[in-house]
Amino acid sequence: MIDVIKMPSTFKKQFNWSLQFNPKIKDIVKGLAGKIITVRDATPKEDMTQSTDLVIEVDVGTIAARVRKKNCPFSKYKDVTIRSYNKGYKTEIHKIKEGWGSWYIYAWNEFNNWIFYDIDRVRNTGLLNKEFPEMSNYDGTKFISIPVMDLQLIRAIVDCSKEVKEYIN
Repeated sequence: MIDVIKMPSTFKKQFNWSLQFNPKIKDIVKGLAGKIITVRDATPKEDMTQSTDLVIEVDVGTIAARVRKKNCPFSKYKDVTIRSYNKGYKTEIHKIKEGWGSWYIYAWNEFNNWIFYDIDRVRNTGLLNKEFPEMSNYDGTKFISIPVMDLQLIRAIVDCSKEVKEYIN
């Protein structure tokens, strides 16, 4: 496991626990390549001046990830939670509102179900300006809960697992 220097022990524990899911996250993202990579025909100008017949365009950016534990199945919690208070420290919601992160992969029940959504669309539609109630967490932090259907209504969901697809369609 990676050692995180000068971080609270609770962060280290959660960080190291989350690392086990990175291979699954990477597999999902690789599988989504066709949804975030576009191959288009070159324009006549590109063809004549750049020896180009096809152009690859990639929606670039960083990916945030959140994996809920086994006791949090999608069938019970049809929402995504984002930490909003952490004893005076900047949280995930603050970083997202500041413009960090382009994509988000969110999983329930340690990856029984998941969604991959566009954070830029969430920001640009103003969804994060909506008043979501803060809920207390077991560790003294707080979080907000955004219903999956709110993400679907703004067309932020790029892809998701079968059960989530059945729910949103």
